[in-house]
Amino acid sequence: MKLVKFLKLALIITFLTFQCKTINVKSLKESNELFFYLKTTNCMGSCPVFTFSIYSNGDCIYEGTDNVKNIGNYTGKINSEDLSEFKIELEELNFLNITIKNDKLVKDLPTRYLFFSNGISENKITYYYPENKKIDSVLVLTQQLIDKINWKEETN
Repeated sequence: MKLVKFLKLALIITFLTFQCKTINVKSLKESNELFFYLKTTNCMGSCPVFTFSIYSNGDCIYEGTDNVKNIGNYTGKINSEDLSEFKIELEELNFLNITIKNDKLVKDLPTRYLFFSNGISENKITYYYPENKKIDSVLVLTQQLIDKINWKEETN
């Protein structure tokens, strides 16, 4: 009888543990407005492949897939000062007004999908070639921000 109660309790605890983790990441995505997003794709070489999202309250999600230091799903937080500075830098680069015309003949470059919203306007960019100095600056700033965050690995 004690074994049955113990097994039931263990099953309930296991269920609640997985539910809390699911709710945690799910509520993070649903309760905050997406502020910035960067997704990179594969190339024929060793291009980093990851997705990085920042929400309006500074919560971040990082999903490393290939050729990056952190493989897997991670969560982190950007302090309000760094978030404000990043937003100002994006606005100074005039991100909301950048338009890209990619060269369709290039096959071996990674594609980068970028998104930024200032709460009023937003811009989505697909970028691979030709080079664009403003977008390249955004990519450098984003990598600096990713490196600054104290990431916590999410376990399933």
